[in-house]
Amino acid sequence: MNTTYTDITSWTKFDWENAYGTRSKVTVQDELGNRFFFKESLNRYPWEFWCEVIASKIGQIFGLDIVDYNSAYCLHDGIDHFGSLSKYIHNVNENESLTHGQNFLTALKKGFDVKKGTDHTFQLIEVFIKLMNDKNCKIDYIIEMIIYDAIIGNRDRHQQNWALLHKIKDRKKYLIKNRLSLRKLIGISLLNILKEKIIGRKVTPILSNSFAPLFDNGSSLGHEIIERNLNRFTNNENNALENYINNIKSASHIRWENEKLNHYDLINNISNTYSEIVDSKIDKFRRSYSKDKIKECVYNADIELGMRHANTYLTKDRKEFIITLVEYRYNTLLERCGNVS
Repeated sequence: MNTTYTDITSWTKFDWENAYGTRSKVTVQDELGNRFFFKESLNRYPWEFWCEVIASKIGQIFGLDIVDYNSAYCLHDGIDHFGSLSKYIHNVNENESLTHGQNFLTALKKGFDVKKGTDHTFQLIEVFIKLMNDKNCKIDYIIEMIIYDAIIGNRDRHQQNWALLHKIKDRKKYLIKNRLSLRKLIGISLLNILKEKIIGRKVTPILSNSFAPLFDNGSSLGHEIIERNLNRFTNNENNALENYINNIKSASHIRWENEKLNHYDLINNISNTYSEIVDSKIDKFRRSYSKDKIKECVYNADIELGMRHANTYLTKDRKEFIITLVEYRYNTLLERCGNVS
């Protein structure tokens, strides 16, 4: 759970990826051939990559299946670059592939709004999971993800920020033989899911599916709140925290029948159908929650930097704000949604 700091200046760097997300992301490779994503902050939120790092550590405290993010530095063309570093989720050499949720949802709904995500609803995800009918791809994962987002305040769990992992038999051989790109293979496989149900036998080379570990969790922890406003929230002046978490701008990206809701109202609506799962997942978070561990991970996030890049440190005000916000959101979850003792 400790945060590491890595100088990747000497690592191999590939062209900037056309990867999903809003921040610049580059693929890098270490001396052993392992590939990683190096992801910088938006210019207006230079501390944002720290939110990615801390969010992943908080997820680990809760025992979630989550991608591990750490801090990294790269000197490129005479310019210092700082960002989060995370290992590739899938291993191509082991015939693994990854498909983002958007690929599935656009196949299910014609004209799916990929820009604003207005069609990214719990109901459509529910249809997809029922159609998959896969014991490794249950609605439990989505519910746990939403509860986690409620605690860290993730506003950007869009349809490209969750995914499935696939094990594919003889991946390269199959693609070459059929002259397919991996994207086309996945598309064909999606269509064949229905065929498999009709003819009763497997017609795709996909051996197994599972939800990918949680990733891209950085649009959270109040990342958009600028330094001069932090104390107002930390001290909860004029109910600043309550107003903040109920603001429509802080709502979950996953909608309820096309309506944007705050995370807690969304969870309560889901609970009307999946009460046992919701209660069980909230209880999991309750049993593993530790303010001391969260405080430790926040305060130690940048400890590996030493004095090398002091201007990249998280300020004490931001650390205190993050700790206060997580505690407030966690307690709000229990108050509004928790039916466990």
